[in-house]
Amino acid sequence: MKKFLSPFFIAIYEAYFLTIKSNASFSENEKIADAIFHEREFAEWLRIKYKGKLTSETFIQFADANNFKLYITKYNKTINRDDEKKKRQAIYDQVRLSKLKTISKHEYDVDIVESYFKIKELLENAKIRKGVSKDDYLKILKYPIEIHCKNMDLPANQILEMKYPIIINSNIHGFESFLGRTLIAFDINKIEALLSYQNAIWKGKGLFPSFVEHGVYRFIINNSPFDNTIRLERIMNWVNQNRIFLKPEVSKNDDNKKSKATLDFGIEKIQVNNYTYWPYNKDDLKKLHDALFLENKIYNHDSFSELFLIYNEFPKKPIEWRVSPNQLMYLLYLIFKKQKQFHGYQLDDIACRIFKKSVGNFDKKNLNTILNQVIKNLNDKKPLSSNLKIIQKIFDDLKLV
Repeated sequence: MKKFLSPFFIAIYEAYFLTIKSNASFSENEKIADAIFHEREFAEWLRIKYKGKLTSETFIQFADANNFKLYITKYNKTINRDDEKKKRQAIYDQVRLSKLKTISKHEYDVDIVESYFKIKELLENAKIRKGVSKDDYLKILKYPIEIHCKNMDLPANQILEMKYPIIINSNIHGFESFLGRTLIAFDINKIEALLSYQNAIWKGKGLFPSFVEHGVYRFIINNSPFDNTIRLERIMNWVNQNRIFLKPEVSKNDDNKKSKATLDFGIEKIQVNNYTYWPYNKDDLKKLHDALFLENKIYNHDSFSELFLIYNEFPKKPIEWRVSPNQLMYLLYLIFKKQKQFHGYQLDDIACRIFKKSVGNFDKKNLNTILNQVIKNLNDKKPLSSNLKIIQKIFDDLKLV
């Protein structure tokens, strides 16, 4: 805080901050931004109050704890809330940006900010697949940037304006989506070089060529807004040159060693993320569909399981949710073990990706507000409404573990 504020003001502000009665928790950046805001407003208030008397010599004399208390009282009665919000946000963004460090970036790193701008340019200039919305796809690209900035307490819009790199490591969940988006718009003549570099720094599970073949390749086919036939060919050329097959492990107690070995030989078993929104088994997912259909929450839906099990950035047939959105958000809250997100995806985003209203689409902000209210009622131990009791019974009957 010392590098942001005048030394004399820090003691005044700290004493004031201790008197604030709030249930909200403040991050260090929020506290610093609040202090900077009040120091600036306090100084302006003093200039008006002591007009003609305020000099560099008298300023510290007038800027004391008593005047600060008076300023707070007067300020709260006269402030324009819209102006205050704008000023506070600007200061908060400056504080967060001031803590950015110089980052070393290799040409072949997976940088989600760089991918965002490359794909954005292609969306404007290249032919895109039928049914893909440019605006919706850009929102999808922006989402992981917003999540990263939220986790790191950084202003997402300013990070994008600066084109500040956000490098993604290969050992995080969903890395195939980030590498896939990088390959969708990367210089096609350097694709094999990029894959070789990523292979050299690979920290994920299993062998990188298999990860590319079974994860990244599939992601591009399912989620690219462009025809990537030539890119996919380049990717598989690299895979074929670097793929390694492993001999199967056969148990000594296995009576059918030969047939088992024959079946498994040459197959490398590697765990690849399926972008599943369903943390239980497939049979339970089918039971959920049947229960929701019987309770008239949804219509019969042939692709119900697919939407939960396969991550698709532009699903063709979302599930129509026929009843109130608070029931939907409570259901998702229970499914994902009373967490507000799953593998980094917020529940409101999952809801919008899989479900739609009978007329139009859901609004993420509205769903987030609904979820927060449901959670607040639960935390306050308020009894469930009759609608939510139905959802609770559906969930309990499934006996999900």
